[in-house]
Amino acid sequence: VTGVQTCALPILAVAVRARRRSRPAEGWPTAWWRTVRSNPRLHGGLLVHVGVIVIAVALATTGGWTTKRELELEPGGSATVRGHRVTFVATRTEETPQRNSVEAEVRIAGVGVFRPAISSFPGFADGIGTPAVRSGPWRDWYVTLSSVPADGPVRIVVQVGTLVMWLWIGGLIMLVGTALALVPARRRSEEH
Repeated sequence: VTGVQTCALPILAVAVRARRRSRPAEGWPTAWWRTVRSNPRLHGGLLVHVGVIVIAVALATTGGWTTKRELELEPGGSATVRGHRVTFVATRTEETPQRNSVEAEVRIAGVGVFRPAISSFPGFADGIGTPAVRSGPWRDWYVTLSSVPADGPVRIVVQVGTLVMWLWIGGLIMLVGTALALVPARRRSEEH
């Protein structure tokens, strides 16, 4: 991380504050907009660097603090994942001419109810899993039904990712910064 990357937002804040001092009649939004429009390449580039920082932090956190556990649970059985009680409630089977599905109901205390499924289709030996996903700004929960034997416990995979959503937010920040950097600079004669 370079000095430019760590100073991106303070540079914009200092530039807007300087503009407000020289033009006290301008409000904060107008000063911000005119500062950015006066040199969109600079401010767009700084915004791209902020996006890079967000993605780097999210990657480091996701890679280091992801938990993945495979659980074998009977109906009513529980286990603990990342401090949350995971309880397998029951399975439900749905059969149609096109496919057969087995859906599990899994409750995670403090998070909610998940319904992962496995569907099998005529002519295909393997089933296709449909994970249940719940995303938030701090944690993402992925619950997958791994296997449902005719008798015995089911296998459920619970994965908890940290700051995964921030990878997308960082990418969006970079996209906005890139678009801003492509905007032509406003000529001085156009400014008020």
